[in-house]
Amino acid sequence: MATTVLTVANTLQKLNMEEIKLIPKWNGQKEGYIDEKGNWVIDPIFDTACHFEGDIARVEVGEKWGIINQYGGWILRSSFYSIFPFDEALAVACRYKKWGVIDKSGEWVIHPKFDDLDSFSFGLAPVLVNGYYGYIDKSGSMVIEPQFNTAFSFDEHGYARVDYGSETYWINREGTLYEEHPHKC
Repeated sequence: MATTVLTVANTLQKLNMEEIKLIPKWNGQKEGYIDEKGNWVIDPIFDTACHFEGDIARVEVGEKWGIINQYGGWILRSSFYSIFPFDEALAVACRYKKWGVIDKSGEWVIHPKFDDLDSFSFGLAPVLVNGYYGYIDKSGSMVIEPQFNTAFSFDEHGYARVDYGSETYWINREGTLYEEHPHKC
């Protein structure tokens, strides 16, 4: 498998990749990438091939996720249980049943230590710690302490829905509870 990817990578290094848009394609058994003319550019060796996000793409092989470059070379071999789409050069990732955040080189920005972690919005992400949800910032610091039964990402107005005890509330980025969404129509 690695030989196939490297062979394709060597061939592609001769091409101007900025002019080629790579598109995931299923061949009936595996996924790879084709160019806009339908020619295979990266052989179909992946169980799942996501769209490129700039010059990288998330791919799955054998129920493990990794990251490849536009030449088909591995940036990060398939070793993650999950990798979310990149947002502002960061992606939520799961390894060994713990969640953290990686950058586009696959380096941990926030080491995997959370039981659950969702995407960032307004600079904060809900995390599960010891059975309760709180919110961290992009440095991994806890901004709103874990206290909620469930927690969601912040909406376009900067409020997130949370379940606290048996009640549902909305919070702002400081953690202030509101019984109703402050921007309710």
